Amino acid sequence: IYKNSKKINKLNLLGEIRGENLKTYTKDNSLVIKKLKNSPIEVFMNSFIIDLNSSNNTLTTNSTIDDKIKLYLQNTVLKLNNEELFFKEANIDIANLKLDFKADLQSSFLPFYEKSKQLKNYKLMGTYEFDNSRLKFKTTDNKIKLDLIPNKTMKLDLNSYDLHINTTNESKTIKDFEKILINATNSNIVINKKYKALAKKYHIQLDENEQTFILENKKILVTYKKDKNKKIKIKANNLNDKFINTLANKDVLTGGTVVLIASGDENNIEGKVILNENKIKNMSVITNVITLINTSPALINPLLALPSIASMASNKGFALNGYEVNDGYIDFTYDLETKFLNLKNIVTVGNGIDFEGNLLVDLDSKVIDGKLNLIFFKGYSKIVGAIPLLNYVILGDEKRVETEVELRGTLENPKVKSNIAKDSVNAPVNVIKRIIKSPFKIFE
Repeated sequence: IYKNSKKINKLNLLGEIRGENLKTYTKDNSLVIKKLKNSPIEVFMNSFIIDLNSSNNTLTTNSTIDDKIKLYLQNTVLKLNNEELFFKEANIDIANLKLDFKADLQSSFLPFYEKSKQLKNYKLMGTYEFDNSRLKFKTTDNKIKLDLIPNKTMKLDLNSYDLHINTTNESKTIKDFEKILINATNSNIVINKKYKALAKKYHIQLDENEQTFILENKKILVTYKKDKNKKIKIKANNLNDKFINTLANKDVLTGGTVVLIASGDENNIEGKVILNENKIKNMSVITNVITLINTSPALINPLLALPSIASMASNKGFALNGYEVNDGYIDFTYDLETKFLNLKNIVTVGNGIDFEGNLLVDLDSKVIDGKLNLIFFKGYSKIVGAIPLLNYVILGDEKRVETEVELRGTLENPKVKSNIAKDSVNAPVNVIKRIIKSPFKIFE
């Protein structure tokens, strides 16, 4: 026990005894102990620091408390597990190795937030059992209910407050529980104070046999499950731009929906992302590719009388501030050990340009390596493609205008190497070759 930051080794007490009634107290009345006939012992403490981390303060099943104790705290700090709990007021009843309490608590160690501000003031009522260290409490408004036994079980019911999780400094309090059960309503999940998963409700269950996570937010449904065989299944339906941008902590998408389907184990995850009517924004790789095409004079091929870059850039689906996708998908694999994300098949269909290719991303170093085929001038290709023989002469066997770019560098600073100039120089030669071959196409 400490007073004014100094450990108390002795106390000067005053007192009085009247019959079977006993009262002792300090001169300033910051500590008062009373024992009245046929009543529990009453202890009043004001402005003390009580260190419960000391081994001398441990109560075990061998401890005996013959009488009930009523403890009243004011402006008192309890130190427990390297955390400080400040009690503005607390009424505590101790009997039979059980503690019942009602308290006004001030603390910053609980991970609950309201409108981005951490809750630090709590009105609590609950119990603590000394024999198994079980702590059970709820707020007086019933928005937080917690029931836990250290290293064994934790059950949390949460309403109208956000839950913050810190993965960079994960404590044993989370890791060492054998079972965790969380049910939340009107609560978001915030990871590392940066990435927020918006939710109307969610359910988390973790134990030795399985891990389950279910999140709902209007039409959005996200599920994650790992069974006792360590097999993982993930599905996310109807993800909208608000959900994705908030989770990414970046404005990367406008409009449409995204679907994610994946499965695997603790080592590898394989899946697919499906895009529908989205505008992709603020992604350096896409921006650099678009900038390259918009600024490349090699695309203006006089032999083909292609339209100008300016007209292409004005196309609704293709602009420097984003790339509009009508439909698309990305097949991927993720190695959880190496943290390599392999976007092995990227296919998007847009109004102005389509992408086909692959990209390997090292999520640790952010280094990228990949290739993309750019299919453009689709309106031009559509018109020419409808004319027999001419479609082969100008567009070739694939019946489209395309070029390939190589992607290197990092996610933040990608380098784009283009074959546009080479393709433009080779275009007249290829057209001449196809003119020579075109008579044979009549018989194919």
